[in-house]
Amino acid sequence: MAEALVVGGRTLPRVLVAEFPGAHGSRRRRPSDEMNGERSIWVVGDIHGMLDPLTVLLNMIRCVEYSTDREVTVVFLGDYIDHGPCSREVVDALLAFRAEFDTVFLAGNHEDMLLQFLDPSPGMEEYARSWLVGNGGEATVCSFVRCRHILDRLWMRPEGAVRVDREEIRLDAVHLGFFRSLEYACSEELTVDDGRRLSLSFTHAPLHRVEDIAPPPEHEEPEIPLERQLGACSRAEFLALCREFPTWIERYHIWNRSMPRTKYPNTILLHGHSPTATLAGLHRHRLGNYRPESSLPFVTFAEGKGVPGHREGEDIYFDAALREVVAFNIDTGCVYGDALTALNFSSRRIRTDARIGVLQVHSSWAQRDYGACNHVHFRFREV
Repeated sequence: MAEALVVGGRTLPRVLVAEFPGAHGSRRRRPSDEMNGERSIWVVGDIHGMLDPLTVLLNMIRCVEYSTDREVTVVFLGDYIDHGPCSREVVDALLAFRAEFDTVFLAGNHEDMLLQFLDPSPGMEEYARSWLVGNGGEATVCSFVRCRHILDRLWMRPEGAVRVDREEIRLDAVHLGFFRSLEYACSEELTVDDGRRLSLSFTHAPLHRVEDIAPPPEHEEPEIPLERQLGACSRAEFLALCREFPTWIERYHIWNRSMPRTKYPNTILLHGHSPTATLAGLHRHRLGNYRPESSLPFVTFAEGKGVPGHREGEDIYFDAALREVVAFNIDTGCVYGDALTALNFSSRRIRTDARIGVLQVHSSWAQRDYGACNHVHFRFREV
């Protein structure tokens, strides 16, 4: 019989790894949205153990969607753990949320490092060890492992003196099952008018293309077909892809920090991974009039075109068509004191006025004024 798991005062069934959708590379099928109905797709950026902003954001999604009669899907882009203080509590909150809505949980580079630390692939041992040194893994160990002699080694320690063996990190079956079930890519569609559908693709970091690397690589690198990257959904498929196209792990779509230069064929990419506050240092010449200090998501347009957005009340207007957008980067640096961001794609609103909802909760707001959030819209000239 399944054990009971109590999350936020609610008792949920404790499931085994095999019960998780995606645990064996499969997902339940969703009905497609109908022209006369409405579909709502939410996408949530990097969380990094920040429970308070996440709780406010999830409650806002609940408030918006509980009173509607539309098909709802919520996609989380990964990096649930590390750096922040509440990795375990964040995972528990997500497990509770998945009982209420149709959800997709992607793997970020931090979850991938955790899994490599627990069971490293051949040749990835050094990568696995880097999880604890410089990538915030010690905060996750402190959150999940309630063992004093391990905590003593992690707190009040000299920098670089982390000493924890994988055998000491014993995750509950429900948590390990969650991490092993994470997907590495997914795609969804919205009906925007008669016979036309808007395709959205989701990965933790931008898809890898050699043409996007700046400066260009000195040596020839494998060109990984985009459809293969988007088709590698399960962890097993992702690892098989890495073996088939050997290159630096930083090139893959859980680590890639290159900015897309041209339009992806027939899709708009939603990703996180590179906090928008760091873009000035990474891609200053590509930002146009974007201000990283705004904490807003960064919108990449085709051919690197800088399209200015001007604000009127709760709307930010872009003089471009939605179909010209290459990607949205929605890692707005919550764990670094900025915001946790969610975008909302409503098939009705996109059909009506090419409008996308932007919901943000700043770390300081969640602590000072619980429930405070910022809600604006990105509006485009047309679909």
